[in-house]
Amino acid sequence: MPYPDSTYEQQWRDARSGEPVMPGHSSHTPGPWDVDDDTMEIFSVQPGHSIGWVAKVLGNDDNGRPLSSAEMAANARLIAAAPELLKTLSFVLPVLANAAHRGTIDEEGVNLELEAAREVTDAIALAEGRE
Repeated sequence: MPYPDSTYEQQWRDARSGEPVMPGHSSHTPGPWDVDDDTMEIFSVQPGHSIGWVAKVLGNDDNGRPLSSAEMAANARLIAAAPELLKTLSFVLPVLANAAHRGTIDEEGVNLELEAAREVTDAIALAEGRE
């Protein structure tokens, strides 16, 4: 364990240069999101509210290559899952940070829970536009 005399939270703060354990909150359109399989449009499904359009998967990649219908559908499903993925990562982060104090150390001396918590924090920051 890199910091045997400190709490897991202090270890986490030290490892992340003082960043808090809990992620911030983004201002994206709330989930759940769903996909219209015919148009490849992603929309917000809020009970009691009108359906809100979120995004549309276009038919070409960055190089102008046409995407197959399977690629477009996979991209649309991934985009539609984004709110749930962010919610799950936000739930998992404190669990990982808490487990880091026990630390599963691999053969290279890496605390796997702490490293996983770093990766989750980075993914949340990316989703929230902070990275």
